[in-house]
Amino acid sequence: MENPSVRHLRISLSSHQTYSLPVPFLTVRRVEDYTTSDGDVPVDPIVIADAGELSPSDPSLTEPVVASDGDPYEDHPEDDSRDTQDPKVALEAASTLRTLGNARWKESAAADALAKWQKALRYLDVHHDAPEDLADEFLALRSPLLLNSALAAQRAHAPRSTQQILR
Repeated sequence: MENPSVRHLRISLSSHQTYSLPVPFLTVRRVEDYTTSDGDVPVDPIVIADAGELSPSDPSLTEPVVASDGDPYEDHPEDDSRDTQDPKVALEAASTLRTLGNARWKESAAADALAKWQKALRYLDVHHDAPEDLADEFLALRSPLLLNSALAAQRAHAPRSTQQILR
């Protein structure tokens, strides 16, 4: 049975060599989301520092990944194994992520706080039109997330990010 938290990353090293690698969603998304310059080229090299073959019983393929700050959620809701189509699940995830972002902000880690708050917004965005019974809770969470994100982007000296948030 294939692990739903693993994708295959296809890497072409030349016109004759293509490798398909099983990697966690988080790794694939970080490569996909990496800042690029003109021509969709990463601004910094992306290096595969270690490679090898994993056995199907390798614990890294089956154990849930929890970040060192306690964040159990995938960067993108569609990659998460929880039912984020359930508005209550998405709201709970966004609330937890806001709390984690607030903790990072208190530690003067503006860029990390911004990442958590933007991630929380992605979970809320799964439900553009929140159910009527949860609409007030969604709004009460979305508003400070947007404002905090704008402030954190300014503090982290990321004017491009601020412009994207305010759109």
